[in-house]
Amino acid sequence: MTGRIHDLEDSVEVACRLLAQPGAEASPEPIPDGPGVVRAVIAAVRRRIGGPAVYGGAARGPYVRWTLEDRVLLLSRSTATTLQLAVWDPHGLAEAERAYFDAALHDIDFAHLPYMWQLHVNPPWPPPSRVAAASDWFTLEASIAALLRSCAVYVPQVLPPRGHLGFNITAADNGRAVGVVAQSGEDLTVLVDDRARPEPTPHDEMVRRGWDRPLAGWWEHAVLDPDETAHAAGLLVNELRRGAQTAPTGLRVTDMDSDPGRLVLPGLAVDRT
Repeated sequence: MTGRIHDLEDSVEVACRLLAQPGAEASPEPIPDGPGVVRAVIAAVRRRIGGPAVYGGAARGPYVRWTLEDRVLLLSRSTATTLQLAVWDPHGLAEAERAYFDAALHDIDFAHLPYMWQLHVNPPWPPPSRVAAASDWFTLEASIAALLRSCAVYVPQVLPPRGHLGFNITAADNGRAVGVVAQSGEDLTVLVDDRARPEPTPHDEMVRRGWDRPLAGWWEHAVLDPDETAHAAGLLVNELRRGAQTAPTGLRVTDMDSDPGRLVLPGLAVDRT
């Protein structure tokens, strides 16, 4: 363990030194992944240059950025077992990331987008790329599943204590709303608002659909394992589809809340306007 921490500290030191040298170029610093490593890297960088400008995550790795003048230090995943700290020019980084978003929506692999969600302590420039709104339920569900997996795995790893994010998706045609709440304490909860109906849905029916318990007119389902996120995405989409049109038109992201920073959801295929 001592050797691993020593290697991690050396890698962070090299990356931070490179960040402070305008025009300097080097290969990304590889860091073997393991329990607690993401938090250890963030803490080590924080001790040297301060807290992140952007907290975030992809389905397959963290996405944490620090900014120093016109340079960016990015913590992300390079392979299944390895993280990396890389120094970027912000415009070069934005161009490299945009390539993942430029495909037609039905061709995008949400599991390999460079980020699904971000919390902007200091908004990045250029701003993040984002996917278009889905025109079919299958694409929407794939987008939500990747987002939930990223939240389940990386919100607890990258956000500081008491950090959190939450948002609702609201359907204009049937008034149905579903929600997501993720916290640094490893809690991920999905919810559905049952208050807009003339009568509450019977308890047995909500349990049959997969919901756990009522909560002030809403129903919630606790996602206890990242492997359950595809099932949770199905719960949310099924609720949005009840009484809705044949396509997910008229969906909006509402009631976004987060700390630290402002929440953006670049990988969620729902209109943000």
